[in-house]
Amino acid sequence: MNIKVRRISLAFVGVILAALLVSMPSMALEMRSGDEVVIDSSEVIDDDLYVGANIITVNGTIKGDLVAAGATITINGVVEGDLLASGQHIVISGDIGDDARVAAAAITLKSSGAIGDDLVAAGYSLETEPGSEIDGSLLFTGGQALLAGSVQENVEVRAGSVALNGQVGGDADIDVGGGATFNYMAFMPGMPPLPEVPGGLTVEGAEVDGQLRYSSPGEVELPDNIDAEYVHPDTTAVPGPSLVDRGLNVVRQFVSLLLVGLIMTFLTTGFTNAIVGKFHSRMWQSLVVGLIALFGAFAVLLIFLLMILLLLVVLTQLTLGALAAIAGIVSLVILAAAILVLLIISFWISRVVIAVWLGRLIFSRISPKLAESRIWPLVLGLVIIVLLMAIPILGFVVSFVIALAGLGAVALWGLQEHDRRLVASTKELG
Repeated sequence: MNIKVRRISLAFVGVILAALLVSMPSMALEMRSGDEVVIDSSEVIDDDLYVGANIITVNGTIKGDLVAAGATITINGVVEGDLLASGQHIVISGDIGDDARVAAAAITLKSSGAIGDDLVAAGYSLETEPGSEIDGSLLFTGGQALLAGSVQENVEVRAGSVALNGQVGGDADIDVGGGATFNYMAFMPGMPPLPEVPGGLTVEGAEVDGQLRYSSPGEVELPDNIDAEYVHPDTTAVPGPSLVDRGLNVVRQFVSLLLVGLIMTFLTTGFTNAIVGKFHSRMWQSLVVGLIALFGAFAVLLIFLLMILLLLVVLTQLTLGALAAIAGIVSLVILAAAILVLLIISFWISRVVIAVWLGRLIFSRISPKLAESRIWPLVLGLVIIVLLMAIPILGFVVSFVIALAGLGAVALWGLQEHDRRLVASTKELG
């Protein structure tokens, strides 16, 4: 792996951990939190500012650094130090005096925005509007990038779609995919409108003072005024699994799912039947709820991770090192447990539930007696599902749909149980 790819691949980790760089002792700091935090245009903060809120708006002046975590972060004023921010949407239309290290689904540097040194960013979409200025270098990794502003030094980007329309004072190293990227972020609640960037690399009206080096599946037609070098991607073919290996993999999947299914059908019979019945009665709703739950879970996990980092920074600044270590360990255990539960539901419980439902559906038409069995509907359904998942491309689609269906059915069951217990508790109190 070359130096460029290593640097860009590690960018996201660097952005997420960037907040830890400010854990060195400082002279002073100020902390604010709440659902919405607004720094008025007349307000001047002489210290570093740490903010955790759903909506963060900076219209005033911050003499030090700004460390922010929230859903929407808007910088209209001045941050004379560094900006370290993470959230769903970050908008910079003011001035950042030094570096900006940000991670978000959508990142926008408005035409009036300026960054005094480097911009290091990670996320789905990055847009620098015409008139925006980055006085240092730009490093981005993510889904798509629309670069229409000016960058005084170098640009390094790794994304599926990149449009270079602005000015670059140094070299530009760009690594892109081959086709149009799927805007999966459009399904996330609260997402702003995102720019449409064609798949691959497009260059229109750009000026690159140095050399443009780009890697893509094929060469791109570029303006004559740009000194460009095409770097062919490493396409060394990796031998695929043999037919025997594929067959053994199918058998392993079947056996493992069968063991999980037998445990569910015999030890958690009521739960399994409830989930199967919920999917049978509300099939399409299960798919929709599963899709919402999947993206919602990722959003919640990301916000939780960002809040962990912010908490660690605050505790470290307050010289509560032992408490910070305990809080970090407990938070990471909770985060790992939540991810594990999501994976178990998506890759194990969902497949067992859909297999039982499918087996019962088939047997109800050919042998109603077998449809009532605990074992045979599970076996028949797993055989069909495992064979479908072994088919290239189709297998991925089947696995994804099953995960959504099972996740949605579990979510609907959970909501029903919550409402039932709430009604029962209300009656007891009454």
